[in-house]
Amino acid sequence: MTSDSTETVFEIRYRPNAKVLDHRGEWAEALAGHMYLPQWSIINNRFDVFAEDRTQHIFVSHRNAGMVCLDSPTSNFFGEKAQRFFRQLVKFRDFGDPLHVERIGVRHKLASPFDGTFDELVNRFHTRYVGLSSALIKAFEDANLVDIGAPLNFRDARGHFNTMAGPMLEAQFKGFFTKDEGLPEVGVFADVDYFVNPSTLLSSSDIVSTTTKLIAEAQRRAETIRGLILG
Repeated sequence: MTSDSTETVFEIRYRPNAKVLDHRGEWAEALAGHMYLPQWSIINNRFDVFAEDRTQHIFVSHRNAGMVCLDSPTSNFFGEKAQRFFRQLVKFRDFGDPLHVERIGVRHKLASPFDGTFDELVNRFHTRYVGLSSALIKAFEDANLVDIGAPLNFRDARGHFNTMAGPMLEAQFKGFFTKDEGLPEVGVFADVDYFVNPSTLLSSSDIVSTTTKLIAEAQRRAETIRGLILG
């Protein structure tokens, strides 16, 4: 059986800063060295720094910046990498610290294999996660439930988070993940999108603190969804 697959993204949107465009080459080279990511490119109003196998990818433009990581080896790997990246970024002349931040978002996607059939997982999902009412089941008693999914949106003390979960086949997973190999033949998909919209000046320390908390919470919520379904 394949192991879990993850894809985590954090993005910071800030008030547009045209000065970023003047430093794209300089900053791309500096971040490539600082993050031990050998590849970089400049496209229009942004630059990208990434690993040769594309498992790590940094992007910076005049209005947003962030990082993508595939299959983080440990629970704190992505948070530490994101901190290292952003702490270096704000040191660059003309980037800005404090920064007028419009949005901080973290999205964590999880594909977890299931040792059974898709039909069995569909049944497990509706009994353990969404809890279809007896009235609904009775209304469609002459039909078989063949697929199911649940978008559930929440708010907590840290911010808003939108979730999507459901059973998937390998072909479906490929539509939601950057990679197309090593995904489960049958498994649970959990997608947690955490975000805050401060629309105010924030210090780099506040941004890092908020981002780190959202990363940890997005991962935890996705694990909770998986645990509820797979047990």
